Amino acid sequence: MLQELHIKNLALIDESYVEFDKGLNVLTGETGAGKTVLVQAINLLVGERADYSFIRTGCEEACVEGSFLLQNTTNEALEYLDTADLDEDARQFVISRKISRDGKNKCYINGKIVTLNCLKEMGNFLVDFHGQHEHQSLLKTSSHLEFLDRYAGREDLDLRGKYSKTYEELKKMSSNIKKLKNETQERSGKEDLLRFQIEEIKNSNLRSGEEEDLIKERDVSRNAEKICEAVNLARDALSGDSQYSAYDFIAKAEGSVARVSEFDVQLDEIYKRIESVSLEVDDLGQLLRAYVEKFQYNPNRLDNIETRLATINALKRKYGETIDEILRFSNQAQVELDSLMTAESLLGNSELKLAEKYNELSAFAEELSKKRKKAALDFEKEVIKQLCDLNMPKVKFGVQILSKESTELDDGLTVLGKKCKFNSDGVDTVEFLISPNPGEPLKPLVKIASGGEMSRIMLALKIVLANIDSIPTLIFDEIDSGVGGKTAGFVGQKMNFLSETHQLICITHLPQIAAFANRHFRVFKKEAENKTQTFVETLSFNDRIAEIARMLGGKGDPTELSKKHALELINLAKKIIGRHVV
Repeated sequence: MLQELHIKNLALIDESYVEFDKGLNVLTGETGAGKTVLVQAINLLVGERADYSFIRTGCEEACVEGSFLLQNTTNEALEYLDTADLDEDARQFVISRKISRDGKNKCYINGKIVTLNCLKEMGNFLVDFHGQHEHQSLLKTSSHLEFLDRYAGREDLDLRGKYSKTYEELKKMSSNIKKLKNETQERSGKEDLLRFQIEEIKNSNLRSGEEEDLIKERDVSRNAEKICEAVNLARDALSGDSQYSAYDFIAKAEGSVARVSEFDVQLDEIYKRIESVSLEVDDLGQLLRAYVEKFQYNPNRLDNIETRLATINALKRKYGETIDEILRFSNQAQVELDSLMTAESLLGNSELKLAEKYNELSAFAEELSKKRKKAALDFEKEVIKQLCDLNMPKVKFGVQILSKESTELDDGLTVLGKKCKFNSDGVDTVEFLISPNPGEPLKPLVKIASGGEMSRIMLALKIVLANIDSIPTLIFDEIDSGVGGKTAGFVGQKMNFLSETHQLICITHLPQIAAFANRHFRVFKKEAENKTQTFVETLSFNDRIAEIARMLGGKGDPTELSKKHALELINLAKKIIGRHVV
């Protein structure tokens, strides 16, 4: 619960401290006094976005601070404090918010700076706001489903969570399959191209280093005549058949030195070297002779080489600068082709899994629909009971649950033997129906209820839902609009009843509701030194009588008669609730 609220430099409030009670806290005051500033301040504590227009004129910064006490029903808040590393053992903690004109806004929990989103997450466990604008939510069919699911309880909400998760998975799978199908034509063309490229390279029978070998062979073939002429001349010069070959001259030198080599060691060494040269020359001659004999010139081979090199160059222009790059391209193309062929198989498998996901989602949707229909019966009874207590004794209230049949063969969930349209919430559409007067059929809420009836219906729903709601603090901002007289007393009694399990902070203009307060605050404006300020004061018993008398009397100071009437209202409230009302 919210124990204390400290506001500084917010709107018309210079500085104010407000201590709330654990029961029904009522804020009253003339129109325009600034009652909603307190609601705005609490909103800031639970993560609502702010701007510098909230800051009091002439000030650079506004501050709001709230002290909260966690009850046993707010274990989720304790778990969140633990998860966010914000001292999970602190059942009493402080939330602070500072907003400045320079945009440097800051949020704190237990003195530790946190993000705005963290504040909003924490606020979800602490405070629930209900304002006049929420009457409009009753006119939206989508909100009716939310009301019913909340009433159905945790098991229903958990099932809805499973359904929603499966729904998102199905949407993702459907999107992927659609993408795969859209790519089918493009993929088919790509496959044909890859197959052609792979086949073209494969049929060329390329090998690494082939181009270099061909270029060398081509150079030889192009110069065959020159090579043969040069080799023959060299062979003849070394060891030809004539007596003028190098071999013959070396042989003569070898024989001459051999005859005298025995006389001098140095000549013997020279002889041996000449002998070695003679052998080398003879060997070179033999090699040249063998080369000429083996050498074959084939003009057709040169044409074949040129054709092969042209083929290689054509492939290089398409697939890479070298044969190795061409072969790598072929390997990569094969990998890509395999992947595309796998995609075909993947599409088939994905469609099978999608069908399974449809079946899974259908099962969740059917179970969810059954739970909603069962909960709707109890929900109707409880709401009718609360409406009777709120002076609508002859009202009929119903929950209509429908599902639309799907005409698309592949786009629907089979629920209870019927193919139904579905969305993220299931296959059900929920609408609240009402008949305020006897003899009238149930009709949609939007077509029947008046403003005062809408207020009571909203309060009845909140009372029914509050019994299962763990949020400790409920704030009602003038939801009693359109209610008056005897009915206002019933509304006050219901709010006080609700305050048995929840802390209520209620802004109201109705004295019948104010009479049921556990703690009563008056909000008023006062002008001093050409400045207007809003003040909040806790009323004593006598002050309450005066304030309720003012509310009864309208304009001007309260009369003794209105004070007497105010006292009667307070005493009647005491008697109704059977306990002391401060």
